[in-house]
Amino acid sequence: MHPDEYLKSDADFSNFRLLDLKATQGIGKAPEKNIVSLYVKDNFDEVIKHFNSTDNNFGLSPHIVVLLGRDVQSIFSEHMKNRLKDKSLKWVGMPHPSPSSAVSYEGLIYASQHIRQYLKPIDERGYRWTYNKNNFDDWRFM
Repeated sequence: MHPDEYLKSDADFSNFRLLDLKATQGIGKAPEKNIVSLYVKDNFDEVIKHFNSTDNNFGLSPHIVVLLGRDVQSIFSEHMKNRLKDKSLKWVGMPHPSPSSAVSYEGLIYASQHIRQYLKPIDERGYRWTYNKNNFDDWRFM
């Protein structure tokens, strides 16, 4: 099954957020982790409302958060995870979708077909999928 068809077939992915924190605008080299971490701390109220919203006009809080890249996974765990209101929220980590990560389409198909079993409640230790071209079944604790 194509990943788009797989995700469309299940309602639990109808309200999820892909999280790639970016503290500076533009393209090019990503800012260092400490710059993004400082931005999240300094703008915490603005950042956290994307996860705690009950406002239909703004956008409801997600049921699932997919954290893109290790820096995001670390910053989310350090600054945000324990301050979320909805404890039924589930989370999982995936590689950053940058060209330098060189994740194959086949690997992403595999991960999308197995991601559901690695979703964990926000108050539990989460998993991340790590791309390994010789072993697509490489899920690790964050």
